[in-house]
Amino acid sequence: VSLTLRNHPEAKRLRPETRERILKAARELGYQRNLLAWSTRTGIVNTIAVIGRFRKNDILSYTNQMLAGILTTCTQFGYNIKVYPDTNLEAAFEEISGSRISHVISLSVDPAERRKAPPSSAWCRRYQLNLVYVFEDAYDGFPSVNTDNFASAREIVNYLVSIGHRRIGLLCVPHRYLYIRERHDGYQQGLRDAGIEIDPRLIACSDRPEQ
Repeated sequence: VSLTLRNHPEAKRLRPETRERILKAARELGYQRNLLAWSTRTGIVNTIAVIGRFRKNDILSYTNQMLAGILTTCTQFGYNIKVYPDTNLEAAFEEISGSRISHVISLSVDPAERRKAPPSSAWCRRYQLNLVYVFEDAYDGFPSVNTDNFASAREIVNYLVSIGHRRIGLLCVPHRYLYIRERHDGYQQGLRDAGIEIDPRLIACSDRPEQ
């Protein structure tokens, strides 16, 4: 019963109808878990800290999309999230540590922000926290979760070649981030795969769209 009500992975060993009987009885009895008492007794806090740059006007930003994905998955697995801005990392990590949160997700994608002293990785190492970066590359021994931008650009070129195109241009931007470099490299590799010579005149890596 305890495993089922805590949504513990071990509860999956029970038959589905058994778990449903337990949950049905709990609903009928009006049972609700006391998460505060449970975390005090076990020392485990089912909360994930999310650190990022959150701007009021960025309604459609990548950060908000990633935050929505984290929230959806945490809800699915019975976790909560607490969100912290990356503008004051010392205050954020003091509160994270004081709240006994042990898992941190960083949405800060600016390379300069990741490397300024002391970065999130240094705070997590100091407080012995688990850190995962979302987007861009891994840093300072902590992993990252990212899409394969190189393969995506390569497959796009392969598709265009497969439908008969030979002159394929790339409208790029200055290579400030890893994902931009990966897309650029993937585009070039796609051309090589097709035996097409790379023509610098068909590539523009500029912040000036009028070019």
